[in-house]
Formats: sequence, structure tokens, C-alpha cells
Amino acid sequence: MGEIESLLLHHPAVAEAAVVAHRNADSITSLVAYLVTESGCAIEMDALRGFLAGRVPTYMMPSSFMLLDAMPLTLNGKLDRKSLVVPERVGRMDYAEPITPIEKKLAALWQEILNVERVGLHDNFFELGGDSLSAAVMSALFPEHLEVELPLGSVFEAPTIADLAALVERLSSASLDPIGVMLALRTVSKDAHRPLFCIHPMAGLSLGFSSLLRHLDPSMPVYGLQSRGLRSSGQLPASIEQIAADYLEEILRVQPEGPYRLVGRSLGGLIGHSIVEQMQARGLEVEMLAMIDSYVFAGDELARPRNEAEEVRAVMSFLNTHPLHEDTPQTLKELAAVVVQTYDPHSIPLFQEIIRNNPEFIYNLCAVMINHLALARKYVPGKIDIDLLYFQAMEKKGDLDGILDRSPSAWRRFIGGRIKVHELACHHEGVLDSVPAAQIGNALRQWFSMPRLQRTPMASPLIRSATEGMSIA
Repeated sequence: MGEIESLLLHHPAVAEAAVVAHRNADSITSLVAYLVTESGCAIEMDALRGFLAGRVPTYMMPSSFMLLDAMPLTLNGKLDRKSLVVPERVGRMDYAEPITPIEKKLAALWQEILNVERVGLHDNFFELGGDSLSAAVMSALFPEHLEVELPLGSVFEAPTIADLAALVERLSSASLDPIGVMLALRTVSKDAHRPLFCIHPMAGLSLGFSSLLRHLDPSMPVYGLQSRGLRSSGQLPASIEQIAADYLEEILRVQPEGPYRLVGRSLGGLIGHSIVEQMQARGLEVEMLAMIDSYVFAGDELARPRNEAEEVRAVMSFLNTHPLHEDTPQTLKELAAVVVQTYDPHSIPLFQEIIRNNPEFIYNLCAVMINHLALARKYVPGKIDIDLLYFQAMEKKGDLDGILDRSPSAWRRFIGGRIKVHELACHHEGVLDSVPAAQIGNALRQWFSMPRLQRTPMASPLIRSATEGMSIA
């Protein structure tokens, strides 16, 4: 119990915590977490469940959370666990049968995934034994069973059959486009938090940001911005600033008023920087800009012209997925063939669906990558008045010396505030794999939970730390 209590006390809104095991009349033991919040802090129970997810085994996840004004104490001033009230749901196992067709389909799906005999309308996915892996399995099976795509992380928002059925009804009336410009990675019914907007890397896709969801507050909406060129590469943008202006309008449609939260991976960091520059020029407030291994091009790379073959070779070097030799692709079509051979998108169900609906998708993807690389080479950032969270991949791959400046300090002249660097033990293409994604997600979550006046890194000009990162003044 002590381990769970210790983890709960790491949540910024929790002042005191106690976890007790209760046995009900059916001899079923459940863990109940009792909490006292910090003064003036509100807390969502689903947010606490998401906070613990991945940190404790499923069997150690409390089934109930109770908020108390104060913990009961003995005469000696110690916690009086016997005086902690047993929640009604632990003592009485109510069962409500799923009734609607959607509720019945969901119950059958949960029975299959969780290997349980009966699922009630108000049963909680995680209390029945579900975890993040089984939630991902459910999301993958959703189109087959319910004829709708389930945004990754939705089960944290809607953990019961009743809640999830309501979400499915909303999704059924909306169009979910996996290569749409604004991809909803997680939507929530309550506006408990401002959204996080994730900006794509060179490939133009933001699906990879889904690995952050389990590490962020489940009540925070998360959106991914994606390249319009994925659907049609006939007219691609002419500058990073043009992309940023387009995405800014998309962001304003979702969140009309600030402050705004942005995170960009690789090229997305450059686009995010330009969005912030345009937001500040319009008087809009930006709460956070984070970059995940985003590089600044060396000065002599900015203007040097390249033909198609040179652009293709530059993409190959950047991806570091194929040796450069006499058979290196020379044209966009040849590059598309190599991408298919290397990544085999036809073996991935989601991409099978995308390619079926958009036969030119792979060609468009390669055209987008080449265009993005050319635009990044020409981009000259302005200076923005903001602090920067920077996540740096420490394993270097690809022959990019003299082309890119991979040091976070390269951003120093473009950032008016301070730069806090978190080091990731991975290479550029692995920054959203499970381990670095956990590090990034937890760092973002900690940032959002801190009072805003405490967020600026109080450090000397250059400090390195394996756990706290590095600050550049």
C-alpha cells in the first residue's frame, strides 16, 4: 500500500493519501484510495487513474478514490485507518445490464478482450483488469465491431460501458480522418484542460504522438496537426511560415482563446516556432512551446540549390534507413518504392485503410517529405519571447554533420526566455518509442501541473543533470 500512497503524493494536487484494502460481502477485495487535496486544488478521479496508469501494476490500481476534508487520526496523531469510511460500491456490487445495441456490442468486446464472463453498464474497464495494452487492442478492434474509429486514449476519458457508449454515439456522427489536417488523438467531454497541439515531423503525420497519451492527464484533449499534402501533393506550401499560418487558423477553430500549448517533433519544432511567432504578433498568449529533437540548419545550407536527385539523397540521409550507393533512388517515384520496401505500410491495418481510400498516399508522403526538407533548409527563425522545453535524442545517426546543428544551444539566439533540455537515450527516429515517450509525457505533465511562476528554470547558464535535464540561460 505504501508504494501506491507514495506515488499519489507525487501528484501536485494531493496533500495526503492513504490506501486501504476492503473486502465486501462477496469476499472480493478492492483497494480504496483516500485523499486530501492541496488547498485550492481540484482533482478529477479519472485524472488520478491516468496518473497511476503505467506506474503501478493493474492489480494495484485502486478501484475507488474518496476525497476527504482531513484524514482521521488516533489520539497519538497517527492515521486511524479503521475510521476510514468504506465506499458503498465496495460493499454492494450493483449490476446494470447493457440495453442499447452499442452497449451490448461494447460489453461483448470487453468480455472478449478482458476474458470476463459478465460486463455491466457501470463496470470500469480498468477495475475489470484492463490496462493500456488491452485498451490499445480494443481501439484496434473498434472499426470491426462498432464501425467507427476510436481515438487512442478514449478509454481514460470514458472507462465505463455507459460513458464509452455515449462517446461512440458522438464519434458516429463525426468524420474521423486519419490523414486530416487536425487529427483528434484524444477528445474529452469536459473542458477540464486546455488542449495540447502536436505538430508533425518531416513525414507530415502526427499518429506517433499517440504514445504520449498514457503519460498525459487523461482529461487533456490532444490534437495532431498533419500535412495537407498527404491527401494531395499537387500544390505544396512554399514556406514554413505558410504552413504555420495555416495551422494557426486550424488551432483557433479548436481553441479560440489562449493560452496555447504546442509541441513539435523534428520539423514540427520549426513549424511550432513559427506559429508562436505569429501568435505573439497577433497578441495571443502561448503557455508552452516544446520541441522534440528539432534541428536548425547550418547557415551555408540555407540557399544552396538542389536538383531532384540531391533532394532525394538528402531525405535518405535524414531518415538513415537505406545505404547511399549506386542504387540510391534518384527520383521521387523511386524514393516512394524504397519507402514501401523499408516500412511495408501495406502490412499495417491503419495504413491499409488509408492507402485503399487514397491510392496515391505513399507518393504524396514522399513528396511531402522532400518539400518539408527543402522548406526547413530555407527557414530563418525569428526571435520569440518564450521559454522552451527541448527533448534531445543523444544517439546520433545519419551523415548530417555540416548540414544540421544538432545542439539545443543552436536555438539560443531565437528564444527570448530560457531553454530546458531533457536528454533522451535514443536516436532521432525513436523519440516517440515507449521509453522516451514516457519521459517526454511525464516531463510535460509535470510542467503543466506546476504553478506558472515556477516553470522558468532557475539555473546558471548551463547545467546538465540526468534526471532534471539541462538549462540554457
